Amino acid sequence: MPSRPASPKPQLVSLPPTLLSHHYLLHGAPIADQTIDEIRDHVVMPLIRP
Repeated sequence: MPSRPASPKPQLVSLPPTLLSHHYLLHGAPIADQTIDEIRDHVVMPLIRP
């Protein structure tokens, strides 16, 4: 039976919303789609890919 992948650490789960909050506090709203895409593509996806 294949082993189950480990659950992500709480710090990893909280990273994307923390980065968005940080950006909002420094630059205000709205957060550009490009910024959200960059966080997703360059931070989140590399961390969750096997």
